Amino acid sequence: MPQETSARAPEATTDTRFVGFCDILGFSNRILTDFDGTLKVYKEFAQVFSQVPAKEAEVTMYSDAILVTGNSVVSVACVVQNLWFTALVNDLMIRGAITKGRYWERREGNHMLVVSDALARAVKLERSAGVPAVVIADDIEIPDEIWLTALRTVRLRPLSCISAIGT
Repeated sequence: MPQETSARAPEATTDTRFVGFCDILGFSNRILTDFDGTLKVYKEFAQVFSQVPAKEAEVTMYSDAILVTGNSVVSVACVVQNLWFTALVNDLMIRGAITKGRYWERREGNHMLVVSDALARAVKLERSAGVPAVVIADDIEIPDEIWLTALRTVRLRPLSCISAIGT
């Protein structure tokens, strides 16, 4: 009888990343009342995320929870901004937070394992926001010129702010 071999993924390392955690508000209720319509909207979110260059940010979406990670606050914020616009166009709102911290991830086949103090802080910060908004942790410094560049480029096409601003 042939022996099964288990190919394990290489051990992941812990690094520092910017982590965005967002919650689509009212999503569970919408799923229960209009599954097909909500699935259509969900596929629109997937279309937005498929445009994100893998080297810029990674997006994981599980039901109404969205995790965005990247090496630059600009990349993560740009993805979250596009998420926000997609939600608004579809009569949804999001609440979320962006933080920075240690992040460990291992993907093995269909499985993904994540341990992150940045994610834990982002979830806590998201819950503390009393209104639909995406807050950025106080310890993240954002240079003023990023806002000006983002405003000019976001009008051109979705996700153009990633390549125009850089990291």
